[in-house]
Amino acid sequence: MLDGSIIKVHQDAMRSSYDRSAEAIGSSVGGLSTKIHAKVDSLGQLVNILITPGQVHESQVAHEVWAHESCEFFLADKA
Repeated sequence: MLDGSIIKVHQDAMRSSYDRSAEAIGSSVGGLSTKIHAKVDSLGQLVNILITPGQVHESQVAHEVWAHESCEFFLADKA
């Protein structure tokens, strides 16, 4: 199963001058955010995790998260 959750970035990160793309911080209408894409097995145990800027859609990273794995079934929401 693959799912993603948006995490709002702390307000202090908004004032920082560092490279936000290197820190996986994206900008959207709601402000700065990061998204965690998690892959779990049939028991719900974490298998792989990927952190991206908040505006990255799950369909854009699904191949990267599942690149080295084979599975009989793949579950994901429409996002």
